Amino acid sequence: MITNTLQNQTDNHFKTGFIKADSEIDILKANLRFSGKVVIDVGCGTGKISRLIASEGAQVVGIDTPELIGLAKEPGVAGNVVFKTGTGQNLPVENNFADIIIYYASFHHVPEIEMNNALKECSRVLKENGLVFICEPLTDKGSYYDLASLIEDEKEIREIAHAYISLAGETNFHMMTEKYYYIERTFEDFINLANVYVTDFNEKGNIIRKALEIVLKSNKDIDNARFRSLARLNILQKNVFLRPGGFVL
Repeated sequence: MITNTLQNQTDNHFKTGFIKADSEIDILKANLRFSGKVVIDVGCGTGKISRLIASEGAQVVGIDTPELIGLAKEPGVAGNVVFKTGTGQNLPVENNFADIIIYYASFHHVPEIEMNNALKECSRVLKENGLVFICEPLTDKGSYYDLASLIEDEKEIREIAHAYISLAGETNFHMMTEKYYYIERTFEDFINLANVYVTDFNEKGNIIRKALEIVLKSNKDIDNARFRSLARLNILQKNVFLRPGGFVL
């Protein structure tokens, strides 16, 4: 389980103001330049972000479970996007392969026992001065998380994930930035999320009914309701003065 040191790292982080973004790719483009870069999208899901990054001139490798990679490999995928089965703790690429590694709402899906190994994999796979872009959803009450948590309540593991990210920024990586963003979601966005991640028909129906109750209790009109999806962004830079494992050269 998480140590007291890790917990203190999470508790002591201070939130600044939230920046509004229209979409995930807007957050990415505001902080990274993709043209001519090699990018790994860890936890790529259905491949939406991978394809958008590729459209910005990057060579992209999207990585996820076999089931989601099957969905990502739809007809018409651009030639500069490759989808592979893999995990954050065992990236299926060679050393010094990538300029950028992206975890968009996915680092907390790495098992806690493997989070440190996943960060070591980032160090192995990145070129000198390479970047790790980690954007993790927040769990504030009154936000889109009230709906999303009906699919899976991930509050504890997300806090643990941020603790590991913070400590990585003090050892094998340099923490370049920490920012806070929000994207406005609709109820239709929530339905689409449920359609991807909830396969049992009856379970999905129960989740959607509970979500409707939450919206109606807040006196919102379903068609026009907007929910702020909050996220914390951390960008880490590979520390070229450290050996793998954190020892100074």
